[in-house]
Amino acid sequence: TKQEIMERTKKLKGTNIWVEEDYTPRTMEERRKLVPFLNDARHRGERAILKYVIWSTQTGKRETA
Repeated sequence: TKQEIMERTKKLKGTNIWVEEDYTPRTMEERRKLVPFLNDARHRGERAILKYVIWSTQTGKRETA
């Protein structure tokens, strides 16, 4: 599955081969908006990663986890 492939990309570290996530333009824009929050958390010494954007099919809006 895609998840398994992305997890195995760590084994390619140090080689000239890489695999990157392919996001839709809409997802890329949402992630771009979240980066300042990610950076703020890191500057405070917190471990922060941007992993998921949760989208509600009921409301059609982004939700917080």
